[in-house]
Amino acid sequence: MRSGKLLIIDSSLLMAIAEKRGLSLDRLFEDTLYKFELATTSSVLNELKKMASSKGGKALKARAALSIAEKLRIVDSVTEDVDTDVIEVAAKLRGIVATCDLELRRKAMRRGVPTLFLRSRKRLMVNSPVGGYLP
Repeated sequence: MRSGKLLIIDSSLLMAIAEKRGLSLDRLFEDTLYKFELATTSSVLNELKKMASSKGGKALKARAALSIAEKLRIVDSVTEDVDTDVIEVAAKLRGIVATCDLELRRKAMRRGVPTLFLRSRKRLMVNSPVGGYLP
């Protein structure tokens, strides 16, 4: 487990990593300026379990994403809505939301929570809102 800035990873980023051949969490974060402590919430874990129990291609990706998520630090949820939970946990712990979900990024930015996202499915980008807490 890396130490440093807490990164709360949502299901969309976990699914993107599971779907992309040759991409892993370690490879994704090896050349970053910051060192991160990688985490997710129990609500994200539950969402992935629900998707994994369904049928089809999405279920296969969800199972792969779940195996990645289970290796992360699991932070207790503070609310039932997954998107709200990811944002509120990150805000409470002064962490960063990591997602591929544009709407979640927008909500996090409005809440003052920095976001990290995958651009073109290969490069990490960070957005820090005005008045945000990213050093």
